[in-house]
Amino acid sequence: MTSLEFSDNLRILGLIFDHKLSWKTHIKKLKTSCMGRMNIIKTLSNLSWDADQDSLILIHKSLILSFMNYGSVIYGTAKAKTLSSLDPIHNQGIRLATGSFRTSPVVSILCNTGVPPLQITRNINTIKYMIKISNQPKHISSSNYHQN
Repeated sequence: MTSLEFSDNLRILGLIFDHKLSWKTHIKKLKTSCMGRMNIIKTLSNLSWDADQDSLILIHKSLILSFMNYGSVIYGTAKAKTLSSLDPIHNQGIRLATGSFRTSPVVSILCNTGVPPLQITRNINTIKYMIKISNQPKHISSSNYHQN
């Protein structure tokens, strides 16, 4: 007879579910993974590489934002304080890509680059998902959105 071990966390398809569904473990892991990826942008943003701003923003979107967007429809239900811990990583990537100072306002940097804040990106992803499942009447989640 095999005994099962109790665990506070369950990893499914790269998302870490904790027993309270607070998403703290997942966001902490996401944050450390993105910080490792940030080193690539730091290296490429160095003046000796002479990478242009558009290329660095594209690299930021593909390396960091794509990683943060994966599963954001699900982990977006976390508390605002927990989700806000990801904002400094996003802001740092945009600052490195644009060559902005640390004291530059984040809102103006995001506006100049055309990259939305993480909360807006999560909202867009959630709305896209809801539209997608509302057009599929046999989807497992569509019963929550359709009135019979």
